[in-house]
Amino acid sequence: TTTNPGTTTNPGVSTDPGTTTKPGVTTDPGTPTNPGTTQSGATLTNGMPVTEENVLALIEEYKNGKEPGEKAKAAGFTSYTQSSSYNAYSPTYHLSPFGNGTECAKFAFAFWDDIFGADASMREVTNPADVRPGDLIRFSGHWCIATEKVQYNSDYDVYGATNVGGGSAGEISWGNVRINVSDAITIYTRYPS
Repeated sequence: TTTNPGTTTNPGVSTDPGTTTKPGVTTDPGTPTNPGTTQSGATLTNGMPVTEENVLALIEEYKNGKEPGEKAKAAGFTSYTQSSSYNAYSPTYHLSPFGNGTECAKFAFAFWDDIFGADASMREVTNPADVRPGDLIRFSGHWCIATEKVQYNSDYDVYGATNVGGGSAGEISWGNVRINVSDAITIYTRYPS
């Protein structure tokens, strides 16, 4: 769940000229702050280059007890291990351009920032087949982070990936069952394009 204070009326929609009008799309694509571009040499919060292998390694570190970053700690996260708890509502976790996340959004926003860093640019993924570890996935009523590269299931003609998420109970769950990424409303990535 997200709430968006200020002039923003919908997640990712701003009334300020020259800013994001839809997550991943800007009115001035030539600017260095365009969410659709990533400067070469982008690194993860641990200083490693942004690669699938390095993202998976960092996700595994958090799963096994690596401490959350300072912004996440300020929002009440003490660990990202299985069944760790957090206050799902207070304080919220702000992630631009989405706003203040609670419940599953709070967890997903904090975990995404702890992998890629709060200043890393983002872009929208339009093809479910392109989902990679660490991507932020928004479903109707749920946000989560992919913990593997998407896999195609030809029996059901869907793309699926395991994920980690939270919820209204404020408990972190590392899923072993693949979610149907094809049902996502929107997918975001911080990998270089």
